[in-house]
Amino acid sequence: MLAPSLMLNLINTAYYGFGQFLPGLLSIYFFRSIRPAGIAAGLIAGDLFAIGMHLAQMNFLNINIGLIALLETSQLLMPSVCI
Repeated sequence: MLAPSLMLNLINTAYYGFGQFLPGLLSIYFFRSIRPAGIAAGLIAGDLFAIGMHLAQMNFLNINIGLIALLETSQLLMPSVCI
């Protein structure tokens, strides 16, 4: 009974986590002066944010949780690019 739900949760959290790599990869490609600590902070914060929203079963206008966490990750990376 719990197996289909467990597998779906694992796939969703993996999807949310892998989606957080995009801002880091794009910032490395376009901005050579970005600091590794900024990329790591954005990745960790985005993953924690996505997992927290998933565990709390938060739903914001039926927008994908990974997309919301991606915006939060991008927001954390910007100060690292601008410095």
